Amino acid sequence: MFLCLFCIRRLHQLVPHYLTTIYDDWFLDIRVKIEIILLDLLIWMKEWLCANGKVSKAVFLLIKFIDLVEEKEFIYDEIVDCYIKLDNNEKSEYWLNQKMQYLVE
Repeated sequence: MFLCLFCIRRLHQLVPHYLTTIYDDWFLDIRVKIEIILLDLLIWMKEWLCANGKVSKAVFLLIKFIDLVEEKEFIYDEIVDCYIKLDNNEKSEYWLNQKMQYLVE
């Protein structure tokens, strides 16, 4: 639990669209690496929370931090998975539609 709380605190320190003002290739490569780490961290926290019966909290975190990464497809999938676990078809369909809109853009 301590590790999950620590990760949540660190994610709260980030702001959406961080590192977007520099467009050098080397800097963009660093941003992609950071996003991969953040995505892995978000998915790990979601899995840990779900395994400990805190699926609603996992959904809240995924939605709260969805703007931290540019590639949102995987986060949409994780949100849909959580709502399926909560047996909430209406919300899972809503987030599936959000994913489809994101992919079309």
